[in-house]
Amino acid sequence: MSLKYRPEIDGLRTIAVGAVLIYHAKFPFFSGAVLPAGYLGVDVFFVISGFLITSLILQEWDRTGRFSILNFYERRARRLLPALFAVIFATLPVAWVVLMPSEMEEFVRSLIASVFFLSNMFWHFEAAVYGAAPGALKPFLHTWSLAVEEQFYIFFPLIYILLLRHAAARIIPIGLAAILIGLIVSEITTRADQSLSFYWVISRLWELMAGAVLAHFLTRHPGAGHTATRCRRLPAMGLALIVLPMFVSGLNRYHPGLATIPAVLGTVLIIWFGGQQRDVVTRLLSSKAFVGIGLISYSLYLWHYPIMAFGRLIDHDPGLLDRLIWLALSFALAVLSYRVIERPFRTPGAVSRKGLVGSISLATALVVGFTTVMLVQDGRRERFPDLIALYGPAEFDKARLREEAWQVLADYAAEYGMGPSGPRAPSQFEAEVLWYDMDQPGRKVLVLGNSLAKDMFDTFHLNTELFPDIQFSRFGMKASLDNHLIDGLLASPNFQASDTVLLAFAYTNRSVRRMPNLLDRLLPTGKQIVLLLNSPSFADIGRLPVFDWYIRTHQGIPSVEDLNAFAYTQLDTTVDGRTDLGLLKVAEDYDLPVLRRYDYVCDDETRTCDMITDDGRKIFYDYHHYSKAGAKHFGAKIARTGWLQLPPLKISP
Repeated sequence: MSLKYRPEIDGLRTIAVGAVLIYHAKFPFFSGAVLPAGYLGVDVFFVISGFLITSLILQEWDRTGRFSILNFYERRARRLLPALFAVIFATLPVAWVVLMPSEMEEFVRSLIASVFFLSNMFWHFEAAVYGAAPGALKPFLHTWSLAVEEQFYIFFPLIYILLLRHAAARIIPIGLAAILIGLIVSEITTRADQSLSFYWVISRLWELMAGAVLAHFLTRHPGAGHTATRCRRLPAMGLALIVLPMFVSGLNRYHPGLATIPAVLGTVLIIWFGGQQRDVVTRLLSSKAFVGIGLISYSLYLWHYPIMAFGRLIDHDPGLLDRLIWLALSFALAVLSYRVIERPFRTPGAVSRKGLVGSISLATALVVGFTTVMLVQDGRRERFPDLIALYGPAEFDKARLREEAWQVLADYAAEYGMGPSGPRAPSQFEAEVLWYDMDQPGRKVLVLGNSLAKDMFDTFHLNTELFPDIQFSRFGMKASLDNHLIDGLLASPNFQASDTVLLAFAYTNRSVRRMPNLLDRLLPTGKQIVLLLNSPSFADIGRLPVFDWYIRTHQGIPSVEDLNAFAYTQLDTTVDGRTDLGLLKVAEDYDLPVLRRYDYVCDDETRTCDMITDDGRKIFYDYHHYSKAGAKHFGAKIARTGWLQLPPLKISP
């Protein structure tokens, strides 16, 4: 048999890559964006990939009675790696100029993950880092899908060949069972951990298998199910199943899983029934324009995301023209890459196996070497001498300040041989270890909440000498106040040993509604409960925190008073103000004492908010989280002003 070229499949690639490009460009549309679920284009790619790879394996098997793994991986390397390395090396000069030191470190780690096809799990773990920049600012985030495919290619050919040899008659039922089980696993994982499910190859396995099973079925049963009516109507139905869900917002909460079925089924229908007659969908997808874009779709996919990410890093408020320029540049570089790199490397006569191995080995060594240098040199801060001089004792890289702030808890845990804490759930150190010295008299206060509880704990922990009669601990919890986290809180040794609990969340409207659920379980324990209102938030200006915008605009800080007065004008009270009103109502209903974090941050009389420490360091590393220096500053201010007014402890009869 020979593998018949089907131009409509290249046209289908155009639908997939076009949807992804539009989705990533984020063209504004009313209160949202065009194609809010355009990411489904990647799922279309997965089905196509499973279909074509299986078809190629089966073609070789039927022709020769064997299958060469070496040749298979050579074809994969020719297809994927040269173009990938071209994009990597083209982006390095831009990264050198644009990326902050911490961003450069993440960037080079992502390059390594991309080259070794591990970026799907790399980005899952990076996304779990609290305060991490949005994915739209990470130039190689899109390579997660390449990693998923390559991980599938590692084991699928071997299993498929074994089945062809020993269980050929059972391949279809085994494949259908794999699709069903994979779909169930995907749905369960999405409900439990949407980020893990999105990036995990296991959650995408059923999509790739849908294409693989279809390829095996159509090869062994050519023309099965085909009738004139079906071949005329079902491709159109398939295209509708792919495209219409892309206009549905909020679908990402249920994806991948049951919500992904229409896109997968639509792709299957087009591949199965398309191309048999000159139906309207086949004619459209087989048109010169659609096939042409489909042929460059891989290069187009590779180039578009770094272009858009760096575009957003350079211009924090891109307009319509900027987005159109991104697309135009993506197409231009994709055409060039396809002609100069993809086609030559995919042709063994143009580039020998020895040349392929040599060039890829050299490219890999260069990427590893550059990554090593950047990591050893902490992202090479020396690239920004002007910022170093401008900021003086302040840190210009806000991600560095975030890491330093979270390191306070990490260092404390390390004293007990345990790992760091997170914002939304307790670490083992918080859940299982007693932090208090029970032989020491005085009050024992547990700070409960998410990232702002960490900030609050830091203000006390970094100033322990100023609170000699109080010991503090912290328990991480999401503001959603989930019951299983409350169960863990009640069982933790710090809660059981504490006499006072400070509720120090970054509250949401949902957490205000669920607050009675938490209080109804805490109050019967006899602990003194104190409710802290939201910490003040400040509006970012062009994605820059107030301090950074001010110092860069004024090329320094000519007046601390002016900086603090300017910060007061940037207070973002819209959301926090409404939430605080709800919290005050809860406090009234439950007769709880209330403390306003606003009171030690801002002063309504002077109309100022603290933005800088006495030694010139930033107090906030973003819109409302404290730096380590900021926590130290506020702790001293709390002690000096007597802000921490705790009610007398309840005396048990």
